[in-house]
Amino acid sequence: MKGCILFLSFLLLAFPTGAALAGQPGFPLSEGGKARYAIMIDFGKGYISGVCALARENDKVLGAVFNEFGISVISFSYHARTHRTKVLHTAGHLRRWYMKRALKHDIGALMDALTPSGAMYRNERFRISYSLSPFTASL
Repeated sequence: MKGCILFLSFLLLAFPTGAALAGQPGFPLSEGGKARYAIMIDFGKGYISGVCALARENDKVLGAVFNEFGISVISFSYHARTHRTKVLHTAGHLRRWYMKRALKHDIGALMDALTPSGAMYRNERFRISYSLSPFTASL
């Protein structure tokens, strides 16, 4: 019995569960680290779905959202220490000052809530919902 309990505790330490990772941020912590998430942005009348790629550089996280065809929709930077977000590039119909301001606020809140298992955020004022989930490549 004692050996069984020791074995189970070893397994729990060797293979962390989702609950153990819940307090960790989902963006890369080490210099040059990368993370990928499947993203869905729902505007009510339309949506954007694709891949969100995150990369760590110095004290900031650089991110880009690509749609299914590989076209860059949004590029941003997020400073983890100061929790500041800057929208670097937007495509097409998102290239309006009010959309950039809403995206800046929403991406910052999404990065604050991001864990390795993903995140969800909803902007009630503009009725925009964001969903990030771990990316799994399947062919």
